[in-house]
Amino acid sequence: SASGLAAASGLALPDGFSPQLQFARLVRDAISSVPQEFAPAEYVRKQVQVQAEAGGQVALLPKGTALQQYIRSILLFMSTSADEHAARTQAGDSAAPPDAAVDFDELTQSYRWRGPTGEHADAELRRLEVLHFERFVSQHGGVVSGS
Repeated sequence: SASGLAAASGLALPDGFSPQLQFARLVRDAISSVPQEFAPAEYVRKQVQVQAEAGGQVALLPKGTALQQYIRSILLFMSTSADEHAARTQAGDSAAPPDAAVDFDELTQSYRWRGPTGEHADAELRRLEVLHFERFVSQHGGVVSGS
């Protein structure tokens, strides 16, 4: 349930946020699906797009949001360090900034997973999902659809 999710992640769910949003997990799965340590950025974006479309994720995005735009946004969000997040965040933000869950290698244009694994991974991915959604809506002023 949404309230169970909020309790588990310790965050209040923002307006228009669907507990079914799974972009953070799709990113992890796409990066993990390659045998080498670094997954090409183009491959990761494509995989996330295909899985998001197949899983009905597009309908859950803030109104007027292009899927590619949202994917680029969450990849940027997930590769931003806690210090960088803190520098960009308004002082009134209560949630502690997340640490980078992925490394982006500029030279090879590829991503490496460095985020949570094991039993705490799901809760941390949910937290990233909620924090990113909040940030995205505040930056883009997306008209969120009521659930």
